[in-house]
Amino acid sequence: MRKKSAFFTVLAVIFILLISCSENENPSAPALTPTLTPTPQNTPVFTPTIGMTPADVGGVIYHSAGMEGKQFFIYIDANDNIDDGYYHRYNNICGSNTFTAFSYHPPVYLNADLYVFGVVDNDYSGIPDTGDYAGFAGVSPPLNAPALPNTHIPSMSIIINTELYH
Repeated sequence: MRKKSAFFTVLAVIFILLISCSENENPSAPALTPTLTPTPQNTPVFTPTIGMTPADVGGVIYHSAGMEGKQFFIYIDANDNIDDGYYHRYNNICGSNTFTAFSYHPPVYLNADLYVFGVVDNDYSGIPDTGDYAGFAGVSPPLNAPALPNTHIPSMSIIINTELYH
C-alpha cells in the first residue's frame, strides 16, 4: 500500500509541475520567442497620366508589295522617339495587299494628341532598323516626324504611309 501511495504521490507532483509550468519555464521545452513575419501588401493605385477615356485604336498601315506575313508594329507615344520608351505597342501580321487594316483596344487609357508610328518589320528583328518600312501617321513624307503630336487617340481612322527606313 505504501508503494501505491508513493507512486500516486510522484504522479501527482509530476502532474502539478506540468500544469503549473509554462513552456518558457519548463526546462525540457525549447524557449519560444515570438517571430514577426511581415506580409507585403501590394495595393495597386491607378494614377492615370493621360486621361480616363478607353481608347480604341484602328486604321490602315500602307506598305510595299511582298510584305505578306511580315510583322508590323504600331507605336503610340507622347514624343517621336520610341527608343526612350512608348505608351503602347501593338503588333500583328501584314496581309497580302499593299495595306493592312488594324484595330485594337490598348490596355491603357488614352485621350490625347499623340505620335503614332508604324513599322513593317522586314527582317523580323522586332525593332525598326535599316530595310524595314516605317512612317508616322498623318505626315508626308512618312519618316518626317510631325513637329507636335498630330493624332488624337482614341481614333479608328489612323492612316500610316510607310517608306524604306534608313
